[in-house]
Amino acid sequence: MIGFNVPQIEFRPDRVEREQERTIQRVMFRIGGIVRATASRSIRRNRTGKPSPAGKPPRTRNGLLRRAIRFKAEPSRRRVVIGPSGRIAGPVGGAHELGGRFRGERFDARPFMRPAVERNVEKIRELWQQRG
Repeated sequence: MIGFNVPQIEFRPDRVEREQERTIQRVMFRIGGIVRATASRSIRRNRTGKPSPAGKPPRTRNGLLRRAIRFKAEPSRRRVVIGPSGRIAGPVGGAHELGGRFRGERFDARPFMRPAVERNVEKIRELWQQRG
């Protein structure tokens, strides 16, 4: 006769859900950081004194737009909001991204956020599928 003890197994769905939420939050923060870094790196110092060509990321004189890019992960809504902080450089960031007027000046579209997302679509997909 062979005998053995089987340990008691307890299923705790609350712990499973909590860990799942933590994992999702971690992935969303990584996604936000990756896109933010890509967008920030695309904005170069203005050494010529001229604006960047239309369709290319904007140039910066003092780095304000680059430093203003922030992200906020909202795990409960399964979304990450990424872009220039409204308090720092939001209006001019929007004028650069989409084109338009800012302080009476006409801006051609010089997108930097959408291309950052597009460049990282595969990474984002992989992170989301792997969940970390």
